Amino acid sequence: MRRILGPTQKTIGEWRQKTNEELENLINHENVVRHIKSKRLSWVGHVERMPDGRVVKSIYIYIYFY
Repeated sequence: MRRILGPTQKTIGEWRQKTNEELENLINHENVVRHIKSKRLSWVGHVERMPDGRVVKSIYIYIYFY
């Protein structure tokens, strides 16, 4: 999450990593693993609705069904 949300600027040109408390506040105290799994499931639904000729769907089918 630190990598995704990035650092915090203390002063001009001076940065620091976010604390665990700051990260929890930014994601509204949501379970991180559950959040990532829900986003993956949402993406799979998006790919499933794509037409069969799309490259992303072809790769998805090849990876998961062969």
